[in-house]
Amino acid sequence: MKINQFLLTGTVALIITSCSQNDDFSPEPIASSPINMTFSVSADAERLSRAGTDIPDAAPSRAYMYIKDNTNNEILQKAMPGNPNGNLFEFSLELDRSHTYTVAFWADAGGYEIDSTAGLESIKYSDTANNSPSIAYAQCNTGFKPSESTATITLQHAVAKLVIRESSVINVGDRVNVTFTRKNYIYSAVNQSYKAESDNTTVSFEKTVDSSTQSGDIISAYMLAPNDSYKAGNDPSMLVDDFCLTYTPKGETTAHRQTISNVSFKANHRTIIEGNIMSLSKVSQSFSVSINTGWNDNNTPGIGDETPVPGPGDEPQPTVYPEITLTTAGTLTEAKLIEAIGSGNSLKISGPMNDADFKVLRTYLASDGNGSDKQLALNLENAGITALPNLAFCTQLKLDDFYGKENPNPISGLKEILLPDGLTKISDGAFADCINLTDVTIPSSVTELGEMAFYRSGITELLASSVSVVGGNACDNCKSLRYAVLGNLTKILDCAFKACTEMETMDITRTTAVPATMGNDILGGAQYPTPNLTIYVSSQAILDALSTSTKWKLTNPKWAVGTPPNK
Repeated sequence: MKINQFLLTGTVALIITSCSQNDDFSPEPIASSPINMTFSVSADAERLSRAGTDIPDAAPSRAYMYIKDNTNNEILQKAMPGNPNGNLFEFSLELDRSHTYTVAFWADAGGYEIDSTAGLESIKYSDTANNSPSIAYAQCNTGFKPSESTATITLQHAVAKLVIRESSVINVGDRVNVTFTRKNYIYSAVNQSYKAESDNTTVSFEKTVDSSTQSGDIISAYMLAPNDSYKAGNDPSMLVDDFCLTYTPKGETTAHRQTISNVSFKANHRTIIEGNIMSLSKVSQSFSVSINTGWNDNNTPGIGDETPVPGPGDEPQPTVYPEITLTTAGTLTEAKLIEAIGSGNSLKISGPMNDADFKVLRTYLASDGNGSDKQLALNLENAGITALPNLAFCTQLKLDDFYGKENPNPISGLKEILLPDGLTKISDGAFADCINLTDVTIPSSVTELGEMAFYRSGITELLASSVSVVGGNACDNCKSLRYAVLGNLTKILDCAFKACTEMETMDITRTTAVPATMGNDILGGAQYPTPNLTIYVSSQAILDALSTSTKWKLTNPKWAVGTPPNK
């Protein structure tokens, strides 16, 4: 959403938008004295949404302001209504130049109630049975300093948006309905927090299809929902387990239903339910569920100073993953990836997955794919898998096709990956030639690294404290690998860490007996020296056995008994 900017001399302009503004505001220190200020709220009614959906967001019909004098610890206004002036809302009041203030704003298009006593500290649905509350925005700055300059603030969406999307074409006169149980939240625009009320509400949205809604977005709706990137202590999101999508063909009385579990809603995010709705009358149709950050823009300017407002909440923000939830394995498509990732570089995939889904991922992330330059952080912690397919993130068909040879199409778009608990093995060639992969989070359930699992990848550390079996060439030619932690090794095969010439620490202190080996060298031959490597073991007996073995000693590493020092 891009909003026209109104600059009024001697005013502070508040722009409702999701686009960054780059104006600098550096108030000069002025002696204590009052200053009359007008806060102006503006929105471009023609371009209110950058959500990328067919159904636009309505223009806000009202706006409110909260202001507290931090210097005197006095609340001046709890919910001061803005005066409409064309497409503006204006707030005028007198402030002290030498004081700092907490200022919070709320704007909506109806459907919400602002508490008469608490003001913007307590906002809820005006009617919990109301199925269609509107778009709403909020923002807060706890250190506003009055100045002569015009200031601009960006409001973020305080609500989640639901979008029901038809991937094919639906007939005119058909009816589409969604029903689910919604938590009722009270929102504080001052603390940027969401508190669930004791009661829940069953809501229903229905659309009779006309010629303008036969494909694309059929239904959209808004609701208050927390966001784990907003404020510590919030619920991470609103999860719905009884989401029911219903399709009724024109002229029929029989409704065809599909229930989707674990649908997540987050403030400032869209939840998109997409599929061929009309096929519900014929088969059990699978739908993709994605959490899309198309509304988000974190480069938001502050009010009255040069410090950007980091969105609601002041804490450093973790990675926010747009999410795709698969209800059936094999239903991931590149179109879903592109829609969910957008211009960002992170993604979470939940639900069952199989080889076909991984093929879509590696095709997208390959050096000749559409996501080749993404440097993607991929979260698979909720993926329904206990084993990765062989060559999961490798474009080659067989290990022998590229070992020791140039790979014409390596994976270049993957930077980080978080693997699910319950996974037992990093499969053969799983991350081979993932040339930009630097970080892999391996769960404690993994006990084996397969053959060539990380061959020629970009990993910088290997934290695998439960792994007891390491396959041949598992980390062969990992030129950036510096730190490795392994479990109670029982078997480690030929060239497992060959040509890892930058390694500094290998921690095998969890190994209680000399592990079995096969083949020639664990670290490679003398032509791959490791002058900076120290291998830490648990006992002098293991040190004596390994340090004198030709399978370990040819690269001339150092040896030590005991736990390695902190990195």
